[in-house]
Amino acid sequence: AMESFKNVLLIKPADTNAALNVVIAAYNLDEPNLNKVKEYSRKMIALGYTKSDPYKYVAQIELQEANEQIDAAQNASDSATIMKKFDEISAFVQEGRAKFPGDQDLLNMLINTYVVTNKTDDAIASMEEAAANNPDK
Repeated sequence: AMESFKNVLLIKPADTNAALNVVIAAYNLDEPNLNKVKEYSRKMIALGYTKSDPYKYVAQIELQEANEQIDAAQNASDSATIMKKFDEISAFVQEGRAKFPGDQDLLNMLINTYVVTNKTDDAIASMEEAAANNPDK
């Protein structure tokens, strides 16, 4: 299925629905192809997809990968590289939040990056925003 949707994109390169279908197909493989999910999610963003899902897909995968790298870190250089990765993820999520300011999932992902990178003031401000957005939770 993924290849069929990729072929549609060859014919209609601006078709965000075909790109979304590639993302869904890549996720649903027996062994998900996370690189394709990220690649086509970024393509959806570049094509102006009007929902926040592509930002969430990319951020979720990259957060998972970065968290796995934390577990495997062996020295200060590894840790510095990982913290830089979290900063990049944070910037990407902030880009998504600028386009979709009401998206609670993106806000939660941003909070996670702030906590991991010890950006306490940013984390607290974002948690307060999350609480204000969801006073019943």
